[in-house]
Amino acid sequence: MTNVALTEDGGTVDGMGQRYRVFRSDAKGRTVIPAALRAQAGIRDEGDTLVGYVEDGRLVIQTRETIKRRLQERAAATGAKDVVEQLFADRRRDREIEDRKDQAWSARRPR
Repeated sequence: MTNVALTEDGGTVDGMGQRYRVFRSDAKGRTVIPAALRAQAGIRDEGDTLVGYVEDGRLVIQTRETIKRRLQERAAATGAKDVVEQLFADRRRDREIEDRKDQAWSARRPR
């Protein structure tokens, strides 16, 4: 069952086991993120740098710390001891691929 409690400034919608906060943007596109959502996302009231992007038609806003933690978890899951080590390994592999392409192109080039 879905329960809806909306006011002029927003409100909540309960459904599918979630509570959704409803809020609005002003004429200049500015939006205030409700305190309850900020608390759940670990956003402090002041000074946090936020990163936003659109994914599958949804606006996703995260703190830099959240992104950093997720990248570290992803790197740990791949068995990489260090994120930088993994980046260097990826770059070496990319360079080898490019070198092979260059060699193949040079071999085909008329002289």
